[in-house]
Amino acid sequence: QKSDRDAYEVGAMVEDINMFNLIKYGKKTDKADLKFAYSTVLTQSKTHMGDLVITLKEEGGTFKPTHLSQKQFEEAFLNNRIYE
Repeated sequence: QKSDRDAYEVGAMVEDINMFNLIKYGKKTDKADLKFAYSTVLTQSKTHMGDLVITLKEEGGTFKPTHLSQKQFEEAFLNNRIYE
């Protein structure tokens, strides 16, 4: 770890990949229990992503997703203070 800011950026990058995969595989299954599990973990990932991106912004950094579309990324922050 070079700095706290770098750590927040790496964390956001991990959540970007996690959310992308959760959305992708959640759409591919018909099983209700798996859809529920993917949805639950996705909600948690959105919270983590929000916290990381907000903190990164406070540290003077920015984050652009590389796996999620910009729309998916923005939807993760509806009702989140990042857009206040």
